[in-house]
Amino acid sequence: MPCDDDGKIVDTVTKFVAEKKPMHFNFLPLEPQLMEIAYWTIRGLGAPLRMICEHVGALYKPVLYDCTKIDGEWNKDVWFKDAKPSVRAKNKMANLPYIVDGPYVICQTNACFTYLGKKFKLYGKDDHEMEKVDQCLCQVMDLRNDMVSVFYGSSDNFEADKDDLIKKKAPKHLQKMENWLVHHKTVYCASDELSVVDFHLWELLDQLELFVKHFKEKSLLEGRPQLQQLYANIKGLSSLKNYFEGDLYKKMPVNQLFANWQ
Repeated sequence: MPCDDDGKIVDTVTKFVAEKKPMHFNFLPLEPQLMEIAYWTIRGLGAPLRMICEHVGALYKPVLYDCTKIDGEWNKDVWFKDAKPSVRAKNKMANLPYIVDGPYVICQTNACFTYLGKKFKLYGKDDHEMEKVDQCLCQVMDLRNDMVSVFYGSSDNFEADKDDLIKKKAPKHLQKMENWLVHHKTVYCASDELSVVDFHLWELLDQLELFVKHFKEKSLLEGRPQLQQLYANIKGLSSLKNYFEGDLYKKMPVNQLFANWQ
């Protein structure tokens, strides 16, 4: 549940939904420990991290950095000049996304997934399942990198790159994941129970569904029943109902406004 600095559950636009009553011990108020999930004001790599927090009902604050247009140029100073130095003071690998959880500052995407997975027991039940999560995190990141190279690539080559992504690159990655699920006979990547990698995979599947729909191409989930089921299962989770109906999902663009596709 996204919260503000005072521990109030908030919606990113309405700013206020409900107020948590403080607990007391020896008559001293205990402030809720708000975890921060930081990324650009887009879905991108931040969305699956936020989804995980929403799914487990964690008290967290989405920290969002705006890329704005100033004098005709896209400006990212809000992160690189204003915020990154203070994050680097706590973690020399400062990057987006990052997580702040009490005294801990975690950077690098897969490290953020690993941290949340272990914190919320979404990283597999044993060493074998944990290894499956690790492998799938890497495979899903490979898919993400091919997608981003098109979304943010040369606009001159976009049409050819877009067709290559839809017809060759993305199907190759998705078939690997389909084959993985069939081979292991599991609903999700590590088992029949959710792990953090399933949220990242879902986000990329959703982005691809939006992408092909925008260009009037058929769904890349056709002919891949295991991925279809995973996609439908997560979209139907009651724990994510508020997320899917809220601004973090419905109003936030997938990519930056200067991308070839938002």
